[in-house]
Amino acid sequence: MKVAGASQHQQAAGERSSANAPPPLDAEAALIFVINTASGSFDAAGKRALIEARLAARGRRGELRICGPAELPQVAATAAADALARRTAVIAVGGDGSLNAVAQAAHAVGCPIGILPYGTFNYFARTHGIPTDVAAALDLVLDGAPQPVQVAAINDRLFLVNASLGVYP
Repeated sequence: MKVAGASQHQQAAGERSSANAPPPLDAEAALIFVINTASGSFDAAGKRALIEARLAARGRRGELRICGPAELPQVAATAAADALARRTAVIAVGGDGSLNAVAQAAHAVGCPIGILPYGTFNYFARTHGIPTDVAAALDLVLDGAPQPVQVAAINDRLFLVNASLGVYP
């Protein structure tokens, strides 16, 4: 899986070969943001305003797709397919659960994903050197290049942070 703007990590075993890598990103294409309204502060309007203002200040375009948790998997799947077709990235805006849903969709089609941590713990972002300040994370997405990160899958379900069986403390 390629994470837009993340720090360098090893490529996951079984990841698509370079022959099957997505085409280069189109710097002029609008980034596709998937915003989970239930993440973090639940302030969808504030998230939208911050993203739109930062994109405008940087002369970039974005398409914001706002949804609740129930719609997240379908919105993420459509956004990832659209991102691949347009040679852009899908950007997950939310916490680790939102990121996991968007990453599942992005990995399935092979498009890059960016991370704007807006959750409570933001474990994935912190682990991979992605700023927890959303404006700084968006700058990283806009200025960075996709980097591979390790992921795991069990029965076609992607895991980014952890997986557990049995009792979890």
